Amino acid sequence: MARVARYLIAQHVADLFRNEPRNVGVVVQIDADHTSRFIGESASGGIDGRLIKHMPYPDVYRQWVEYWNSTLAGGGDALSEIIKTSGEHYRVVDGGEVADIAEDSVQKVANFLFDSLVDEAGFAKSLGGEEAEIVTVQLQQDVTAQLAALSILSDGEAIANVKHPVMRNKTIRGQTAAHSPALFQQNGHPILIETIDLTVSRKIALRDHAGWASFMFNDVRRADAKAESIAITRVTAEAQGDEHVTNALEMLHGAADKMVNWISDDEREAFLKERVEVARSA
Repeated sequence: MARVARYLIAQHVADLFRNEPRNVGVVVQIDADHTSRFIGESASGGIDGRLIKHMPYPDVYRQWVEYWNSTLAGGGDALSEIIKTSGEHYRVVDGGEVADIAEDSVQKVANFLFDSLVDEAGFAKSLGGEEAEIVTVQLQQDVTAQLAALSILSDGEAIANVKHPVMRNKTIRGQTAAHSPALFQQNGHPILIETIDLTVSRKIALRDHAGWASFMFNDVRRADAKAESIAITRVTAEAQGDEHVTNALEMLHGAADKMVNWISDDEREAFLKERVEVARSA
């Protein structure tokens, strides 16, 4: 049976009226193993006050982290107990599960989730290497170049006769976090498009990217049941025999509404045709 990680997301809500939570940490459990990671924690453990001085009431945050960690150390159904402690300014929400984690340790999963959901520079670190970042950007640039050639790509500006352009640099809120997919289109419902290059040699990095994309798709869908997700991959027949590529594809198939292999002429052309039809629809 495949191992599954369950996780919680700790959030801080500075302004209750605006209700804009900021993710400050994660709690992860795999079978009987559990761990946590929070903003401001030093390498030796405990909270480094210098790292949380920007918070409105640093001492209150410190007390919450200590309480969450002590509850976790108490054993039993600690995650359920932690959820019960949610307050107004500090809350804990159920993030769900991460499947297909292979033999990754609970700390490794926690680090990945923290980097993806909490740390602002987390996505680059989660990709795990310069090569993975470069090839993913190259795939995204190839996709955007073809959309631009069709005159349906926008960075926020209006385009004549295009009511629903494909947009870059768009942030959309999911149930537990805000996300910035590679591309976004809106026509009665949100359409998230993420590019994942599965040809990189650093296979763990591509699996992590697929896991992040799957989380984003599921999180937005939990906030809006009508949300549509499209995963654009680049994967060769040879690469499909790799275990990490297989795991990445399984995660994406489970989370995305549509899969597009950019190497396939038919799939690429069908995707572009559909984007034009949506963009120019009434």
